[in-house]
Amino acid sequence: MFQFDSIQAVLEFAISKEVAAQKLYSHLAETLTDPLVKKLFTDMAAEEVDHRQQLELELMKLGHVVSTNGHSKGPRVSECVLPDEVPLKMGYAEALVLAMQKEKAAFRLYVEMVAAAADLECREVFLTLAEEEVRHMLRFETAYHILMAKET
Repeated sequence: MFQFDSIQAVLEFAISKEVAAQKLYSHLAETLTDPLVKKLFTDMAAEEVDHRQQLELELMKLGHVVSTNGHSKGPRVSECVLPDEVPLKMGYAEALVLAMQKEKAAFRLYVEMVAAAADLECREVFLTLAEEEVRHMLRFETAYHILMAKET
């Protein structure tokens, strides 16, 4: 289990997670051709950028400088969510399933971190992040079910 010694470490970890998700979704948006699926991944990548900016603002409010290299001092996202390797060729359904798995893994991670967090401020940050991941997961699940309904 991951240990964080400060709200700064929590925020830096969350920022690195948002950066990784944005890169994944941007990659999928670039490689897929279905307009609806492409738009979904483009929109989700933009949301991840917004989330990162919100987290960076919280870090700045605490008087900390935001790292420009995208690396945090805490656990790396790839160690706790999914491997960084994404197949070069991926169908629409496969991309949506990958995104659902990523969001579900991130949700579970944040729920575990809520339970393990030592202070209330950290728990609240993790709870908010878990809620965001559930919303993302539901959007991908909805898109997947729509796609599957079109194919039948």
